[in-house]
Amino acid sequence: MKNYKGEASFRGRGLIQVTHDYGYTAYYNFLNKTSYKVTDTKFYKDILLPFTKKLSTELKYACKSAGWNWKYDGVPSVGKDINLLADKDDVLLVSRAINGNVKVPNGLEERKKFTKILKDVMKYNECINKK
Repeated sequence: MKNYKGEASFRGRGLIQVTHDYGYTAYYNFLNKTSYKVTDTKFYKDILLPFTKKLSTELKYACKSAGWNWKYDGVPSVGKDINLLADKDDVLLVSRAINGNVKVPNGLEERKKFTKILKDVMKYNECINKK
């Protein structure tokens, strides 16, 4: 798992994939108002490693981590707030913000399809036209 800093335990988890030991540490610190460092061996072993599993086994952590990632950790080029891209209603830009600035992010067509379904269900266009 050479793509994951810190070992395979730090693969993406949560609704928007938190990855890498430094990503999990940043989220843990945000959530708990702490300032641990990845280099703190006791924190890493006793707290961080068990914490990673919560993002894939407890819904509240999966959802909260996605909100944190969306608002605070997603896109350095726009101040990390993915809303700035989502407001442009561009699935490609949002996908790149989440997955990296690749030409065609994995699952792009599915994201477009599910975004359209969600917009239909939520009557998005009606809401926009009322403004």
